[in-house]
Amino acid sequence: MAYPIWRKKQISFNSEEEVIEVVEIGSPLKFDSNNPWKIKKTITPQLLNLVISHSETFDYILPYWNLDNAKQLLNGDMKGVAMCDVINDTKYNQDAGFIFWKLNNHDDDYSLSVMGLFNTHRLGVGDEIGLYWHPRFQTFMFTILSKVCRKKIFSVNNTTLVGTRVLIETGPAQTIHSNNMMHMTKKITSQDIAFGELRISSLVMFDCILQYWNLELATSLVNENVERVGLWDATEKNYGRTNRYKDVSFTFRKLSRDEYSLTCITLINDRGLGVDDVIGLCWNPIVSKFIFKLISKVCRKKTFSNTPGAMTRELIETTGPAIIFDLSNIRYLGKFITPQNIAQGTLEISSFQTSEYILPYWKLDKAKSLVNGNVKRVGVWDVTDEKYGRTNRYEDVSFTFRKLDSLDYSLSCIALINDQGLGVDDEIGLCWNPIISKFEFKLISRAVLID
Repeated sequence: MAYPIWRKKQISFNSEEEVIEVVEIGSPLKFDSNNPWKIKKTITPQLLNLVISHSETFDYILPYWNLDNAKQLLNGDMKGVAMCDVINDTKYNQDAGFIFWKLNNHDDDYSLSVMGLFNTHRLGVGDEIGLYWHPRFQTFMFTILSKVCRKKIFSVNNTTLVGTRVLIETGPAQTIHSNNMMHMTKKITSQDIAFGELRISSLVMFDCILQYWNLELATSLVNENVERVGLWDATEKNYGRTNRYKDVSFTFRKLSRDEYSLTCITLINDRGLGVDDVIGLCWNPIVSKFIFKLISKVCRKKTFSNTPGAMTRELIETTGPAIIFDLSNIRYLGKFITPQNIAQGTLEISSFQTSEYILPYWKLDKAKSLVNGNVKRVGVWDVTDEKYGRTNRYEDVSFTFRKLDSLDYSLSCIALINDQGLGVDDEIGLCWNPIISKFEFKLISRAVLID
């Protein structure tokens, strides 16, 4: 597809300082998609609309407009523009009320109406936003670069006969970016799983969460009102995916003076959380949502019981030390591709390897079903090109894992074998990752062909 050629715009005036000509000049421009947020603005008390300077408009916006639209803007037309809210992944067309126009001031600045976005994100004085014009999609892109936050404490109000505690903001303002927030880590308890909620202590609340809330919302929460909140599961962020739970409702409430509760039964079930799994949680004021991450899983080896007199052996979990799995101790099973693998579209895994490196990371019921001969549907992610930011997640492909008559196991993956063009003696790695509950595949090397 051929894209338009973009060039800077230049204007000339007549003696009455009226625009008489707008032309394109210079060599074609290349849009810098790696560093697009050239227009940055800090929110002030008087700000109703964004003022974009003459130089910002001519350097970062008008070069990527077609000439006719640029002429109309410069001649005083108010232009309805499209807007993309990157934070909420929301797109607005040019009729949604975002207006761009030229101001009648000495500096020939321009103005963009964005009060709707300010209200949506509860922007306050000192918050910084970023803006740029996307030449391909012909839309403004909007994001929040930082938020100003303050710690919250209780203050005793003695103006009445009975002293009451009032939540107030205190201390110096903190400028919060996405990389300098306080995070909490937590071990999952049996109570969390039974009630489908995450319990958070009052100390952690004030250190890691409430300081990033605006005072009105924080006051409502500590006064025991239930607040609906958003939550993003960023466990798989390194693989290019974040579960934003757009259609799921989470609630946050105060249980007692010392404890709060985040109800998230859907998340607990989706992640298969178990007792002593370690999670990370923070409130991100940039997106105004909780950010969750599964850090490590507690797993146990499986073995067959040796009950005297029993006709069959049952798969059980051992009582030995638990295996703590996190992303630092992934172990890939190495394997060389055989003609049989290619002909049948399967990868065989020995009984020993399955028992040592796969079944310990499965839930006991699922492992029992597999060893009893049931075919299990599994996910497979190809992370061969992970270092290049690409993971093939095979969202719409069905893979199956089953036990063979030989007591070894077989993973059917003809789509993967074909996509990678695997050949005899190619070396691959395979592991089960309990953090994402899927197989990870990696092509390690290709066989050297000798003529």
